[in-house]
Amino acid sequence: MKRFFLLLFSFSCVSGFAQTKFGIVAGYQLSDIGRYDLIETSRTGNFITGVMAEHKFHQLPLYLLGRVEYAPAGYSKSNIQAEDKDGFPLGNIDLHRIGYIKVPVCLLYGGPAGSVTVKGGLGPFVAFQTGDKLKIKGGDAFGNGTALPLYMKRITPVLYGINFQAGIQWSSAVFSFHYSPSFNGLYEARSAAAQKWKVMSYGLSVGYFFGKE
Repeated sequence: MKRFFLLLFSFSCVSGFAQTKFGIVAGYQLSDIGRYDLIETSRTGNFITGVMAEHKFHQLPLYLLGRVEYAPAGYSKSNIQAEDKDGFPLGNIDLHRIGYIKVPVCLLYGGPAGSVTVKGGLGPFVAFQTGDKLKIKGGDAFGNGTALPLYMKRITPVLYGINFQAGIQWSSAVFSFHYSPSFNGLYEARSAAAQKWKVMSYGLSVGYFFGKE
């Protein structure tokens, strides 16, 4: 991971003609775990907010966009059984919202279309877990990993995956859509043979860049 960020930094530095802009971003995303045998869940919605930076490479229709954002993810209305730290069964999970600091980095291709610039591309993301809230259907709420699905050891502290992004920019305003499936599971199971419940997030965001190209 350190090598990736070092390579990204070097790539930005050697592009001497790159134009850099910084901005803020906010939006709303839905998330859920994938479809698995005997597991039923529904999407849960969360607001996201953060900052962003973009490099435009001289005489090339390419942009390097990085964002750092608070982007919770999880699922709701499930038939997944939960237990506490002592293994005591608690009931079905009605909501598990996990907070993340998410860092997506995308290489975008874009060009003018009338009065706007259309951009689209993809790149990796990492997401660092900050906390969680787990609610039992008709029961109590738990946090900080004190309750988990049966047979799970802990919440995965770092998620990673791929981020697809597309949108338009009008003047300094940016409107974009993203889709981010994870490569690893939401939880670390006690058994290596257990299913890895990967999380998928998608949503819309609005951003604003300070400065002009």
